Amino acid sequence: MNRLNMAAISLILSLILGTASGCAPVISNNLMQQIDPSVTFEKAFDDPELVKGITILWGGDIVSTRNLKEGTLIEVVQKPLDRGKKPWRGDRSGGRFLALYDGFLDGEIYAKGRAVTVAGVIKGSRAQPLDEIEYTYPLISIKEIHLWPPLQDPPFGPPPHHPPGPWPYRYWW
Repeated sequence: MNRLNMAAISLILSLILGTASGCAPVISNNLMQQIDPSVTFEKAFDDPELVKGITILWGGDIVSTRNLKEGTLIEVVQKPLDRGKKPWRGDRSGGRFLALYDGFLDGEIYAKGRAVTVAGVIKGSRAQPLDEIEYTYPLISIKEIHLWPPLQDPPFGPPPHHPPGPWPYRYWW
């Protein structure tokens, strides 16, 4: 084989491997097999004691992160997950849950507004103040957690190929 063919084969292999690595699951396959998809967030929210000990996969947006003696407690506004296990953007939610990690997670990284996907075991519920009410949260013991990259604002200005006009350019197509 000549050098050009070797370079082409190397390029093709690196593209294939690069594409395949972009499809890596956010939660390990072993843990995904333990998840009970029949236990919805709504079912656990209504009666966490009934589904205690079951492994679930939930996600949403972080409200707060607190480091306690027992580990890191993350309060999450639940959001439905898409096929990639990423929480949907938008206002649809079944409520809030608490996720307890056995160790330290930095609150500056696991910060308010960041999206997370959590796989873990339902431990029951925990009541704590939420503004002026007492809120009962489903409590999850985290086995694996995936922190999604922060949303970035789109760049301002038109794409270079877009004709000028009086309208705002805050979108790409």
